[in-house]
Formats: sequence, structure tokens, C-alpha cells
Amino acid sequence: MSSEPLAQWQGRHVLGFQDCIIKGILEADAKVQKLYITEDRPFGQLVRVLARPGVQTELNRHEVMAIRGGTVGSHLDRSAADAKFGRGAVVPLSQAGFAAQLPILSEIAALRVPAPLVLLVEDRPGPGRVPVPGRSLRELNLCTLIPGAMHELIPTISSAIDASAQLQQPVGVLMSPSICHGGGLIPVGPNREPHDAQGMLARARREPTAGGAGTASEVFAAMEMDRLENIPNVGEMADVGLVAAGESVSALRMVLDQEGRRHRVPLLALRSLLPINESAVERLLERCRRVLVFEPSGSGLEWRVLQVAERMRRAARRPAEVLPGFPLGPTAPDTSQPSAFAQALRRLDGVVVHTAKHPTPEPPPRGSTVGMAGAKMVVLRSLRTMPDGARIDDESADVFVTVGDEPNRFLERLRAHGEQPACFIGIDFDGALERMIRAGHGHLSVTRRTMQDLDRLSSDIALAGRERSLSVVLLSDEDPPRWDVEAARRRYRDLDRLGYATQRRIFLPLRSISALGQDAEALSERLISSRIETASQFEQEPRTPGAKIEFRPLVQLVRVRRKNSPSFSSGDLPEPTRPRLSDASVFRVHIAGTRGPRGGLICEVMARAAADEGLALRWIHESTACGPGWRASTQIVLSTATSEEGLNPRIPEGEADLLLGVEGAEAARGAFDNIASPDRTQAIVNGGALRGDGTDRPWGELVSSVQDLLERHTELTLVDLATPARKIFGTDRAMDMMILGFAYQRGEVPLRGMALQKALREVEREGFGRLEEAFLFGRSMACGGGEMETPEASARRHRIRLERSLAKGGGWGQRVRADIRRVNTAFRCTNTSDTPLAESARLLLLISIIRSHEWGRRSVARSFSDMLVSLAPILIERPERIPEVIHVLVRFLLPDDAIALATLGESLEHRLRLRQLLDVHSARGDFVERRYLTEVVVRFGDRQWRGRLRTGPGAARTLRAMRFLTPEWLRGTATDRERKVLVRELALRLCRREQLDADLSAFRMLAEVDDPRTLSPGLIRDWIRPNASIRV
Repeated sequence: MSSEPLAQWQGRHVLGFQDCIIKGILEADAKVQKLYITEDRPFGQLVRVLARPGVQTELNRHEVMAIRGGTVGSHLDRSAADAKFGRGAVVPLSQAGFAAQLPILSEIAALRVPAPLVLLVEDRPGPGRVPVPGRSLRELNLCTLIPGAMHELIPTISSAIDASAQLQQPVGVLMSPSICHGGGLIPVGPNREPHDAQGMLARARREPTAGGAGTASEVFAAMEMDRLENIPNVGEMADVGLVAAGESVSALRMVLDQEGRRHRVPLLALRSLLPINESAVERLLERCRRVLVFEPSGSGLEWRVLQVAERMRRAARRPAEVLPGFPLGPTAPDTSQPSAFAQALRRLDGVVVHTAKHPTPEPPPRGSTVGMAGAKMVVLRSLRTMPDGARIDDESADVFVTVGDEPNRFLERLRAHGEQPACFIGIDFDGALERMIRAGHGHLSVTRRTMQDLDRLSSDIALAGRERSLSVVLLSDEDPPRWDVEAARRRYRDLDRLGYATQRRIFLPLRSISALGQDAEALSERLISSRIETASQFEQEPRTPGAKIEFRPLVQLVRVRRKNSPSFSSGDLPEPTRPRLSDASVFRVHIAGTRGPRGGLICEVMARAAADEGLALRWIHESTACGPGWRASTQIVLSTATSEEGLNPRIPEGEADLLLGVEGAEAARGAFDNIASPDRTQAIVNGGALRGDGTDRPWGELVSSVQDLLERHTELTLVDLATPARKIFGTDRAMDMMILGFAYQRGEVPLRGMALQKALREVEREGFGRLEEAFLFGRSMACGGGEMETPEASARRHRIRLERSLAKGGGWGQRVRADIRRVNTAFRCTNTSDTPLAESARLLLLISIIRSHEWGRRSVARSFSDMLVSLAPILIERPERIPEVIHVLVRFLLPDDAIALATLGESLEHRLRLRQLLDVHSARGDFVERRYLTEVVVRFGDRQWRGRLRTGPGAARTLRAMRFLTPEWLRGTATDRERKVLVRELALRLCRREQLDADLSAFRMLAEVDDPRTLSPGLIRDWIRPNASIRV
């Protein structure tokens, strides 16, 4: 028998929303031949389910054909024609394409079809005046079913297909967002065509659907889809009764369970929404004094219950008082939260509780890191400074500027624009907008830019204003893609399959890596364009006659190619304790940042492990992209199988047990929504920046406001898993499994280790590499105390590594070590623990001495060490001033001219940091390639030529060798040399203690300067003159 879950005939299996749709078609008694699939979410994910080999085989056995492509309107027309000619069809309709198809739906609703025709509709209110699907189906008088929970979706779709075949009319199925984005361990039954004899017997024992024609009410009543629970006996009267449909049913059951009233309050759970089960409604109205109706948005359930009550009243029967479950108007609560139902029941009892929400800073918006909306935010942020007279969306400005990400709206504004000078900036990742513009506005010139060239937009706007013309600038994605969600997902597909990066490429601006005291984890990995806007030193100095040539290395490209997969051995790990689940308890998990199928890899692994242990599990997934290759969040609820019926995947306020945060801002967004509480929720959040395979720009780094929000709402454990993930695997894509292993080793996951490892191996066989290894690595991090390393510990580790490397440096290393010993003696720094300096200060001293030896001749390093020895008595008294003094001495006495930058790229310090960052091992077959982007500036008189050269390390080594040939007094520009003399005078005066506080203040002012070349020597001279008052 096939191992495909859709071919099973008993038990509970891990199924997502899309799996349940196909399973419902296969289990129906009536035959369906066509399943129409569009690209609209959430039904577009059916394509991934059909890609599994076992699914297509099962569909072929049942003669079901999946029709892909085409529009929603064409699918509706074709499905109606199929049903007229005896071919059953199922058509999914998302909320996005529902409103435009109302005229076609009105025609389909009036049809009489001999074959089943089922419409699956996403019941989600749209923005503005977009029609609500539930209200529209009621106005069309279309027979409608609505499942209340995930485990009811399969029987509901099967019943809809069978009911459509019996009634010979279309039937709609409304699905709430918790179902359209959910899944879990779902019980299944035998398909219409069983695989084996046991399946045939189970199919034969199943009660057949009642045959014969009848009204819709009779057919739905015969199917017994509605449940009337805890109804009083004849002659008894309950005070309150409840009528609910959709996701309100599971939320009410959970609230009643929590308050201990589950078996004392009558509840009518409806799955037939139009028509309703009037006999069941009459029984409830007869035996209750008050009845609360919780209806889905716009479904008209309360109005139908009132109609039944009015008919009973006219027949001299005394029905209950019918009340709405939620208040109407703008104060209506969010019905997706179970707390809203609890408030409604307390309000009925006369208890009104107002819970004031403490004001907390909202986390960063989700659309600011990826997608069209995020790209538009970045473009608008880059246009904060524009040429004079230019305004965004201001038609009265001299130059009209607009930014658009929606093609139709962009073309409308372009068509309606007049003669005013304007610059239309469009975001066009797939090229569709450019094709539309060239087809309708062929006379316009279109300029192509990338998202890396946003600094050029100001010049485009200025050109449009200067030429008094209309210009169109279209922005495409970066290379590799970052903003285009689908392109990033395709890019990471092979990376997830292997589990490690075979090639890693980083771009390091040489100016950004010249900062002191940064270890490998703090290096700036920024992807920048090949055209880098940098100001040449010639542009800052007064123009002089004659020819000048300058070579200046700008960027270092480091590429690592791996022939073999990096290996990791975890060793023996202790088995942790884990929380136990009793029959009355549930365990709720919120995962911030997911990848992979359905609810994400963590959800997939936990679901399969829960199935192995006989537990019940449900999930709901938010599929909005929160970063390149990552989706927003998943909420999971775990329980024993005895309480499976009342499981609601949405986490109530303050009841999350565990929060796993791959992306910090998304984790803070969950805490901001009040799902966590400090006395209950354990949060394990990654604190490092995400960079994909190292080529992406850093994103997702935990800022202080986000960390404060998490600490306020949870018991936070902050751990940097992104950096070791990139070191071991070459990518941080495996970080989700590391967080799961970390949480398991800390005893926060209520699942056995054997079940989790079995599930990991199963998911690995489906195309995700090195999951079990990443899980074990997370466990070992938890055993070794994987919390964020303190800056002092990181500085000490980097200092020791540098000192060991100097021991292998030959004669040059011996000279450096001699100067280090001399400076350490002056600062009283020994290997004992009673040293007066912090580790970060000792690291700064070490790096500055190494830089002085690599900058120029031996005399430069000797004089630099002498100055440090002379300053030692003062800096020991003021240790907090050591970083700013060292920074000033290095930046001004060792200025970053072309020779210094080339030397920095090939220096011992930088190579050591790169090897640590990229986890390079020559014995493993790793190959490292370094390239440089060098700016060449040639000036003759008033003319200037600038170009970019891509060179290998040979050119950088040639420039590096010039430091021994070029005298110190010729290095840099004239202003560099003047600044150097002034700073040396300031340091010597500080040694003499003539005006100590004023000199230290001058050092502080110099340390706060971003670029020393922007500081004029005259200003420094004013600062260091005797008795000068330091002012900004």
C-alpha cells in the first residue's frame, strides 16, 4: 500500500489545508472528474501537493484531473459546462478573485446540474467595500456548508459533493482563515476506490448517503452534519443556549472547557449554513430561555434563527429570546480571538471586564524587509532628500514625483498626467510593467535601475526637471534577489535541499572593515553594487595644475567554494526532561519565522513526532513574507487525543507556552499581540543578523526596542544561532532546526527525542538536507551555554587568536611581539587576572600595534609604540578613555590611503577574521578566492576621468609592497599629513599633562568624526591650541 497520506483509509495523518481538499474529493461518494487550480493564494499551494508522486497516482486511480492555469472566470465557465454534461468539478475561489466573479456566480447559482459542482470559497473580509463571501452566497441563495474546525474539512467537502449530486445544484463551502492557513493531525477515512481489502471492508461498513431527491434541508439533515450538544431533557429548561457556525464553534468549546461549563451549556454547532437545520434550532429554542447566536461575518445566521423563532411564536409556542453573540458597530471585537467569546459569555452573566492594554512600542512593520511593499518603503526612504522643487505626489510642485508598485494604478496615473515635468518611479520585478508601458506609451523613454542604484534616483529627478520632460524609471530586484518573494524562494530551494552552501560570496568595503576591535561576527557583510559612489580625495582638495593619478581599492570580494559538506559531531548529549501532557492540558507554541512546506519545517517535524506519540496537533500559518526566503509565523497547539475535538490553533491571550523566534521582529510581533505572559511563556529567540548564504544584506538583527518588548512579555533566552549556523553550514537556513534542538535540550518541548529524530529523517528524505545535524547542533549549543557571547569574552577570544598567529610570523612576528610586550608592560597588562585594563582595551592595543607594523616602515611602528608607552600612565588612570584615544591615533597617524587599504585587505588580522567568519579549511578542500574593485582617478587640469578596475590580489600585494618603498612624509595627501602632525602634537601635549581635561575632550571630539578627511586641519588647530574651549 502507498505511504502517501491521501491514500490511507484510517488513523490520523499530517495533512495541510490543501491535502484535506484533495482527500475530501477522494472520499466523496459522488464522482468528481475536474479540480480547477488558480495561482491565487491560498489555493495556489495545491500545485505543491500535486507535485508529490503519490498524489498524482491516487488522482489517476480516481480519474480526477487537475486543471492548472487560466483565470478564475474561465474556470467557472468551464466547470459549469462540465457539470451540465455530467462531469463533476470542484472550483476554489480566493477572496482576492471573488468580487469580480459575482455576475458569473449569480448565473451558476441558478443552474440545475446533473453532476456535482462545488465552490470552495475563502471566507475572509476584504479591504474597503469588497463583498464579504458569506453575505454574497446568502444573497445568491446558494446552498452553503461551513466547517467549524480543521478535522471537519474533509467530511464537509465530501458532504458538499454528495449533496450537490443529490440536489442537482451547486453547493458552496465557506472556509475561515484559520482553516485556509491551517493543518494538523487529521483523521481520515477510506477513499471511494480503496487500495486493499481492508479499505474495501471499511468502505462497505461506512453508512451510505441517503438516496432520493428532496429539499436541501432534508438532504442536509439526513447527512447529520450538525451537532446539538448537551440539550436539556423534555420538560427541563436551560438558562442559556448557544448557536454557532464556522471557527466560532471551536473557540466556544475551548472557552467553555476553560470555564468548566462545557457539559452544562447547550450548543448547536452548525455546518449547514444555508439552509439551516430548522428542527435542531426549534429544539434548542424550546428548551432554553436565552439563545446567543455567534455567526460568521455577513452570513445571516442570526436572521434565520429569528425567523424560526417568529414561526414558533405564531404557532403559539414559546421560543427563547434570541440575542447576538457580539455587539454590533465599530466596537465589535476581533472574533478570531477566544477571549472575545469569553467576554460575550461574561456579559450575558452580567459581568463586564475591561482589560486595559498597556502601551508598548509596536515592532517594526512586517513589510519593511521584503516584497513589493517593503521595496516601496525603501525607495520612499531614499527619496527623503530630493532636488529643489521636487515633491512626491504633489501636483503643484515644480517636478512631480510618484512611486508605484501596482501596474494598473501606475499606468492610470501615467495616462492622466499632463505637461508638468515629472519622474514616475515604478517597481517592476518581473518585467510586466515595462512591457505594458512600451505597448501603450512607446514614445516614452524608460530607464532601468536596480534596487542597489537608489542613489541615482535624485539625478534622474533632477534631469527630468532640467529638461522639463516626463521620465520613467523602473526598478528591478538585486542580484541575488532580495525583495522579490518568489524569486528568493526559488533561489533558496537548492540551498534547502543540500543543507549547506557550496559557494559563499561576500562583499567587504575596505573602509568598513578598518574599524578597530571587531571580531569576525561583527564584520559588515553588505552586498553593494559594482558602481560605488565614493568621493575621491581630488574632489575635496583645491584644484592644482598638472596631472594626477590615484589608485584606491574600494571593495574586497571573497568567494569560498566547498567541494565537501562541512561536518559536525555532537558527541554524547544528555537526555533532557520534558513537560508532560495530561488529558486536561494543552501545549501552545508560537514560531516566528518559518520555511518549507505547509506550516514550516518545525511544524512539520513536531506534527510527525506527535503522530508517533499518539498526540493531537493543529496549526495555523501566517504565510506573509517576513524576510528573504522566510514566512511570518505558525501557531501550534498540542494535546492528547481525548481532547482533540475542541482544539483551536489560535493562541488565546497570554497562553503561549513556548515562543521560538528565528526572526526577532516577528517574535516581538507575536508578543505585541498579547499571546505571551511573563509567568508562562518561555521565549528562545535568535539574536544574530540573518544573511542567507552570506550574500544577502544583513536583516532581522535584534534591536534594543524589540528586545525590551520580548523581555517585558516573556522569560527571554537570547541566543545567537545565526553566526554559528553560517560558520558550520555556510548558511543560516538551518537555524530553525537549531532553535528546535536548543528548546528541546532545555526541556521546553513535550515530545520524545526518538520521535523527533525519526520525524527529522522522514522530512530529510523529502528534500531538506542536514536537518538532524542542525537539530543536534542546537542541542549541543544548549549544553554549552549558547547564549549571546559578551563583548569582553569575544574580545579575549580574538586577542588570544591573534597572539597565537603572531607566534608563527617569523622575524616580522617577533618584532611585533616585542613591541606588544613593551606596551603591555607599560600598561601593566600581564597574563594574570589582576590587569587594570578590560579585554576590549587590550584587544585595541594589540590591533593598533599590528596595524602600525603593517602600515609602513619599522620606524613608524617604533614611534607609534613609543607614543603608546608615553600615554600609558595617563590612560591607566582614565581607562574609559582608551578606546577613543586609540581610535584617534590609528585613524590620524595611520591614515587609510591607497597603500593602507591594500595592506588591510591582505593583512594577517583580516585574513584571520575571514577564516573564522567563513569557516575555511584547506584540508577539507575549501578554495578561497579574493578579488578587488579598485577606483582609478586621472586628473589633468579641470578634466577628470574616473573608472573601476576588477583586479586580483596581485595588484593589492603590489600596492602593499609600496609601504616599504614610499617614505612616510609622502604617504597620503597634504591635508592628511597636516592632520597627522596636529594629532601628534595633541598626543605629546597630553603626555605633558598641561591641560589634561581639554586634551581628552579634543580626543573625544576627534573620535566622533565619521571620516577624518572631512575634518579641516584649521578646526583641529583651533581645538588643540592652548586654553581653547572645545565646542562642536
